[in-house]
Amino acid sequence: MPSLTQQRRAAKRPDGRHERTKRTRAAIVTAILDLTEAGELAPTAQAIADRAGVAVRSIRQHFVSREQLFLAAAEVHARRTVAQRPEVDAALPPRARVAAFAALRARELEATRALRRAVALVEHRSPVVAQAARQLGAVRRREVARAFAPELDAGRRALLDRLDLVSTGKVWDVMRGDLGLGPPAAERQLADLLLALLGV
Repeated sequence: MPSLTQQRRAAKRPDGRHERTKRTRAAIVTAILDLTEAGELAPTAQAIADRAGVAVRSIRQHFVSREQLFLAAAEVHARRTVAQRPEVDAALPPRARVAAFAALRARELEATRALRRAVALVEHRSPVVAQAARQLGAVRRREVARAFAPELDAGRRALLDRLDLVSTGKVWDVMRGDLGLGPPAAERQLADLLLALLGV
Protein backbone atom coordinates (compact mmCIF):
# COMPACT_ATOMS: atom_id res chain seq x y z
CA MET A 1 0.00 0.00 0.00
CA PRO A 2 1.41 3.46 -0.94
CA SER A 3 2.61 5.59 1.93
CA LEU A 4 0.83 8.83 2.85
CA THR A 5 3.66 10.81 1.22
CA GLN A 6 3.31 8.85 -2.00
CA GLN A 7 -0.45 9.37 -1.99
CA ARG A 8 0.01 13.11 -1.58
CA ARG A 9 2.53 13.24 -4.42
CA ALA A 10 0.15 11.32 -6.65
CA ALA A 11 -2.68 13.70 -5.79
CA LYS A 12 -0.53 16.70 -6.77
CA ARG A 13 0.60 15.12 -10.04
CA PRO A 14 -1.44 16.48 -12.96
CA ASP A 15 -3.81 14.06 -14.66
CA GLY A 16 -2.44 13.49 -18.17
CA ARG A 17 -5.85 13.20 -19.79
CA HIS A 18 -7.09 16.35 -18.08
CA GLU A 19 -4.02 18.30 -19.24
CA ARG A 20 -4.47 17.03 -22.81
CA THR A 21 -8.12 18.07 -22.72
CA LYS A 22 -7.17 21.57 -21.58
CA ARG A 23 -4.51 21.87 -24.28
CA THR A 24 -6.87 20.68 -27.00
CA ARG A 25 -9.66 23.05 -25.92
CA ALA A 26 -7.20 25.94 -25.78
CA ALA A 27 -5.86 25.10 -29.25
CA ILE A 28 -9.37 25.02 -30.72
CA VAL A 29 -10.32 28.33 -29.11
CA THR A 30 -7.06 29.95 -30.23
CA ALA A 31 -7.67 28.64 -33.75
CA ILE A 32 -11.09 30.23 -34.08
CA LEU A 33 -9.77 33.53 -32.68
CA ASP A 34 -6.82 33.48 -35.09
CA LEU A 35 -9.06 32.69 -38.06
CA THR A 36 -11.57 35.37 -37.10
CA GLU A 37 -8.85 37.99 -36.70
CA ALA A 38 -7.47 36.94 -40.10
CA GLY A 39 -10.85 37.77 -41.67
CA GLU A 40 -12.60 34.39 -41.69
CA LEU A 41 -15.74 35.44 -39.84
CA ALA A 42 -17.47 32.06 -40.12
CA PRO A 43 -14.67 29.48 -40.34
CA THR A 44 -15.64 25.90 -41.07
CA ALA A 45 -15.05 23.11 -38.59
CA GLN A 46 -12.38 21.73 -40.94
CA ALA A 47 -10.57 25.10 -41.06
CA ILE A 48 -10.64 25.33 -37.25
CA ALA A 49 -9.40 21.75 -36.90
CA ASP A 50 -6.58 22.31 -39.40
CA ARG A 51 -5.48 25.48 -37.63
CA ALA A 52 -5.63 23.80 -34.19
CA GLY A 53 -3.87 20.65 -35.41
CA VAL A 54 -6.72 18.38 -34.30
CA ALA A 55 -9.34 16.17 -35.92
CA VAL A 56 -12.78 17.64 -36.66
CA ARG A 57 -14.32 15.13 -34.26
CA SER A 58 -12.22 16.65 -31.46
CA ILE A 59 -14.11 19.92 -31.84
CA ARG A 60 -17.42 18.11 -31.40
CA GLN A 61 -16.07 16.21 -28.41
CA HIS A 62 -15.03 19.40 -26.60
CA PHE A 63 -17.81 21.76 -27.71
CA VAL A 64 -21.34 20.43 -28.10
CA SER A 65 -22.34 23.30 -30.40
CA ARG A 66 -20.80 26.03 -32.50
CA GLU A 67 -22.44 28.52 -30.15
CA GLN A 68 -20.57 27.04 -27.18
CA LEU A 69 -17.28 27.24 -29.09
CA PHE A 70 -17.90 30.84 -30.07
CA LEU A 71 -18.83 31.76 -26.51
CA ALA A 72 -15.63 30.16 -25.17
CA ALA A 73 -13.62 32.12 -27.73
CA ALA A 74 -15.37 35.36 -26.80
CA GLU A 75 -14.66 34.76 -23.10
CA VAL A 76 -10.96 34.13 -23.77
CA HIS A 77 -10.76 37.21 -25.96
CA ALA A 78 -12.48 39.33 -23.30
CA ARG A 79 -10.05 38.12 -20.62
CA ARG A 80 -7.07 38.93 -22.84
CA THR A 81 -8.44 42.38 -23.61
CA VAL A 82 -9.18 43.26 -19.99
CA ALA A 83 -5.79 41.98 -18.82
CA GLN A 84 -3.97 44.14 -21.37
CA ARG A 85 -5.97 47.31 -20.71
CA PRO A 86 -4.78 49.68 -17.98
CA GLU A 87 -7.21 52.05 -16.32
CA VAL A 88 -7.22 55.76 -17.03
CA ASP A 89 -6.24 57.84 -14.01
CA ALA A 90 -9.34 59.86 -13.09
CA ALA A 91 -7.08 62.40 -11.35
CA LEU A 92 -5.55 63.55 -14.65
CA PRO A 93 -6.65 66.92 -16.06
CA PRO A 94 -9.67 66.53 -18.39
CA ARG A 95 -7.82 66.92 -21.69
CA ALA A 96 -5.05 64.53 -20.68
CA ARG A 97 -7.65 62.06 -19.46
CA VAL A 98 -9.57 62.24 -22.73
CA ALA A 99 -6.37 61.67 -24.72
CA ALA A 100 -5.41 58.68 -22.56
CA PHE A 101 -8.91 57.18 -22.71
CA ALA A 102 -9.23 57.69 -26.47
CA ALA A 103 -5.85 56.05 -27.09
CA LEU A 104 -6.68 52.99 -24.97
CA ARG A 105 -10.21 52.60 -26.31
CA ALA A 106 -9.10 53.10 -29.92
CA ARG A 107 -6.44 50.39 -29.57
CA GLU A 108 -8.96 47.95 -28.11
CA LEU A 109 -11.73 48.68 -30.62
CA GLU A 110 -9.35 48.38 -33.56
CA ALA A 111 -8.06 45.04 -32.27
CA THR A 112 -11.59 43.65 -31.90
CA ARG A 113 -13.11 44.73 -35.22
CA ALA A 114 -13.07 41.24 -36.75
CA LEU A 115 -14.54 39.66 -33.63
CA ARG A 116 -17.40 42.20 -33.63
CA ARG A 117 -18.21 41.32 -37.22
CA ALA A 118 -18.23 37.63 -36.33
CA VAL A 119 -20.50 38.28 -33.33
CA ALA A 120 -22.89 40.26 -35.54
CA LEU A 121 -23.33 37.19 -37.75
CA VAL A 122 -24.61 35.02 -34.90
CA GLU A 123 -25.93 37.16 -32.05
CA HIS A 124 -29.39 37.62 -33.60
CA ARG A 125 -29.93 33.86 -33.43
CA SER A 126 -27.90 33.11 -30.31
CA PRO A 127 -29.16 34.49 -26.98
CA VAL A 128 -25.97 33.26 -25.27
CA VAL A 129 -23.65 35.16 -27.63
CA ALA A 130 -25.90 38.22 -27.49
CA GLN A 131 -25.73 38.13 -23.68
CA ALA A 132 -21.92 37.88 -23.81
CA ALA A 133 -21.83 40.94 -26.08
CA ARG A 134 -24.05 42.86 -23.65
CA GLN A 135 -21.81 41.92 -20.74
CA LEU A 136 -18.75 43.23 -22.56
CA GLY A 137 -20.66 46.42 -23.32
CA ALA A 138 -21.40 46.79 -19.61
CA VAL A 139 -17.69 46.39 -18.80
CA ARG A 140 -16.81 49.13 -21.27
CA ARG A 141 -19.51 51.41 -19.85
CA ARG A 142 -18.06 51.00 -16.35
CA GLU A 143 -14.67 51.99 -17.74
CA VAL A 144 -16.20 55.17 -19.13
CA ALA A 145 -17.83 55.90 -15.77
CA ARG A 146 -14.52 55.43 -13.90
CA ALA A 147 -12.47 57.50 -16.34
CA PHE A 148 -14.86 60.45 -16.22
CA ALA A 149 -16.04 60.12 -12.64
CA PRO A 150 -15.21 63.77 -11.78
CA GLU A 151 -17.57 64.99 -14.49
CA LEU A 152 -20.24 62.43 -13.59
CA ASP A 153 -20.22 62.89 -9.80
CA ALA A 154 -23.55 64.70 -9.89
CA GLY A 155 -25.28 61.62 -11.28
CA ARG A 156 -25.38 62.93 -14.84
CA ARG A 157 -26.84 59.80 -16.45
CA ALA A 158 -27.46 61.47 -19.81
CA LEU A 159 -23.81 62.50 -20.08
CA LEU A 160 -22.65 58.97 -19.25
CA ASP A 161 -24.98 57.62 -21.94
CA ARG A 162 -23.45 59.96 -24.53
CA LEU A 163 -19.85 59.29 -23.52
CA ASP A 164 -20.56 55.56 -23.62
CA LEU A 165 -22.28 55.82 -27.01
CA VAL A 166 -19.48 57.63 -28.85
CA SER A 167 -16.87 55.18 -27.53
CA THR A 168 -18.65 51.98 -28.60
CA GLY A 169 -17.46 49.53 -31.20
CA LYS A 170 -20.40 50.41 -33.45
CA VAL A 171 -19.38 54.06 -33.67
CA TRP A 172 -15.74 53.07 -34.16
CA ASP A 173 -16.73 50.76 -37.01
CA VAL A 174 -18.73 53.54 -38.68
CA MET A 175 -15.71 55.83 -38.49
CA ARG A 176 -13.37 53.15 -39.81
CA GLY A 177 -15.72 51.74 -42.44
CA ASP A 178 -18.40 54.19 -43.54
CA LEU A 179 -16.28 57.33 -43.08
CA GLY A 180 -13.08 55.67 -44.26
CA LEU A 181 -10.95 57.02 -41.41
CA GLY A 182 -7.67 55.34 -40.54
CA PRO A 183 -7.04 54.37 -36.89
CA PRO A 184 -5.18 57.61 -35.97
CA ALA A 185 -7.89 59.79 -37.52
CA ALA A 186 -10.64 57.75 -35.87
CA GLU A 187 -8.88 58.10 -32.52
CA ARG A 188 -8.71 61.88 -32.97
CA GLN A 189 -12.39 61.95 -33.87
CA LEU A 190 -13.22 59.96 -30.75
CA ALA A 191 -11.19 62.36 -28.59
CA ASP A 192 -12.89 65.37 -30.20
CA LEU A 193 -16.34 63.91 -29.55
CA LEU A 194 -15.49 63.24 -25.91
CA LEU A 195 -14.08 66.76 -25.45
CA ALA A 196 -17.21 68.27 -26.99
CA LEU A 197 -19.50 66.27 -24.71
CA LEU A 198 -17.45 67.20 -21.65
CA GLY A 199 -17.31 70.84 -22.65
CA VAL A 200 -13.52 71.12 -22.23
